[in-house]
Amino acid sequence: ADKPQYLADKLVNLFVQIGLEPEPEMAGIPSALDLITDPRDHQAARLVLANLAMSRPFAAPPGLAEDRIAAARAAFEAVTADPAFLDTAKRTGRAIGLFSGSEVDALLRDSYAVTPDIVRRATEVSAPK
Repeated sequence: ADKPQYLADKLVNLFVQIGLEPEPEMAGIPSALDLITDPRDHQAARLVLANLAMSRPFAAPPGLAEDRIAAARAAFEAVTADPAFLDTAKRTGRAIGLFSGSEVDALLRDSYAVTPDIVRRATEVSAPK
């Protein structure tokens, strides 16, 4: 977002996308997940990449009333649809995409359901060398 001219002026070559879902504007650039053939490594990569999908989620304490959760989620959804907010994002070169609270919940459920061997493999592939 800070250097859009890098892509426009072809100053960089992208050879793979890193994320749980491919970016539509990067058609033709393969997703790393599409290149992983081993099922265990695929699960491990999804676990490692889960944080990219969520970006910077907001968390609340356990036991928070459902109406409070619903109000916070509705507020976030309203902001991401607000024309003034979207205009500012566009002017500053920021892409806005909502990863909803229910999507975060599902991703966390999936992440916590992986087996210990997949967690170990995710740690192996993502640990600094």
